[in-house]
Parts: sequence; C-alpha cells; structure tokens
Amino acid sequence: VRHWTRARLRTLLAALCGLLTVLVLTPPVRATVSDWFGFHGVQVRQDPSAVPSRGGRVPDCAAPVRLEEASRRAGFTPVVPEALGPPDAVSVGALPHGRSLVSLCWRDDGRTVRLDQFPGRLDFSFTKTVREQPQWLDVGGQALWFPRPHVLTFWMTDGEGRRFTREERTAGPTLLWSPAGEVTLRLEGVGSRERAHEIATSVDPSPSGV
Repeated sequence: VRHWTRARLRTLLAALCGLLTVLVLTPPVRATVSDWFGFHGVQVRQDPSAVPSRGGRVPDCAAPVRLEEASRRAGFTPVVPEALGPPDAVSVGALPHGRSLVSLCWRDDGRTVRLDQFPGRLDFSFTKTVREQPQWLDVGGQALWFPRPHVLTFWMTDGEGRRFTREERTAGPTLLWSPAGEVTLRLEGVGSRERAHEIATSVDPSPSGV
C-alpha cells in the first residue's frame, strides 16, 4: 500500500510540475490562466519581472461594438481622453467574477493606441512587489509609467472593497492610473512619457458610474 501511495504521489507531482512548466513558458496562456488557477490557497503566477519577446504589437479591439453598447454591457461609462478623440473601435471583454473590461482603440500611423478600462480602483501598493519600479507621474492624481515592455500584475479594489488582480503582457510602454478612483485605466501604444501624460490629463475625472 505504501509503495502504491508513493507511486501515486510521484505521478501527481510530475503532472503538477508539467502544468507549472506550461504556465511559465506559455505567456499567452498564463495571462488567462493566472486569473483563476489556484488550489488549496496557493495561487500560481509567473514572475512579474519577465520581459516579453521583442517585436510584439499592441492588440486591436476585437469584435467592436458601439460605445453606448459597451457602457451597457460593462455597467459603467468608459472615459474617452480628449487628446485622442472618438475611438476607432471599442470592445468589451469578460473578467472573472462577473466583471467586464472595456477597451478603446485608435489607429495612429499604422500603430494601435489602446486604453483598457477596469471596474476598480488601482491599489498602488502592488508597486512594492515589482522588481522594476515605475516612474510616478502627476496627472491630476497619481499615475505609474512603465517605460519598457513587461509582464505586469497589478491590484485593484472594487466598489465593495474586495481586492482582485489583473495580469497583462504588454508590448510597449504602459501608463496606469485611476482618474476618479472608480475605474483603472491602462494606456498602451504611446511611445513617450510626455504624450502619455498629455492623454491622461485630458481625461474628465468625473465619476464613471461604477
């Protein structure tokens, strides 16, 4: 019986190691899996200091919908930076626990500028867990500028005070901020910190209805 038990245990451990290897070595998969994969209180996540391969590009907004429809599905009104104007495309994605992600996209000289909007307030204490510290900007509130491509896990707090995480594999510089304290914005596809600052300060800070 003991021999059988040890053999089963070795088999289970080998299977678990194989699964962990897949999570670590497959960036597109781990970004999705890390939102829900966990067992016995252990959360499996990759090293947030990992850097994606070069040559990546900012993804377009898939399955576009009208801005009004995105607002209805998500349960909050997406913000549109005045410096960017009306978006060329809008999409809505599903997040764990019934939350929604709204993405706005603009085409700029063949590149995509993307603004993801999450229904939660950015918890800045996550910066203590990242190896490469961001640059802090003043955009009428605090904002975080990450100048290089990276895999980023950040924390947010919803309207009921519950913390949840989101992991993103970025293709370039990224700006994170919460203009009204109710929605977290992630801007990607803007090459300079100055341009990102200009866009962030053009956002109306009034509540978005989350």
